[in-house]
Amino acid sequence: MAPCPSTTTDWPAVIPTGSQLPVAGYNVRQVSGGVTTLLNGSPIPVTAFNDLSVLNGASYSYFITAVDVNGTEGPASPPMGAIFPDT
Repeated sequence: MAPCPSTTTDWPAVIPTGSQLPVAGYNVRQVSGGVTTLLNGSPIPVTAFNDLSVLNGASYSYFITAVDVNGTEGPASPPMGAIFPDT
């Protein structure tokens, strides 16, 4: 499979309510071939991620979790998918 340029995943910011702590950042996970990979080393402070590891002929799902200022990860977002046809 040949490398693809990239794919960008973006999502709406999480706004804490009530007693929830402020969001420190987000974790981005990629699922491909039944394997889940954390794509960022530490929570990122922005609401978009550019994945440079995608390949033509492969399909991927991404899900996002918000991480609060204490490092607690929230529930995962619904999966977002991307498919790259062979070229």
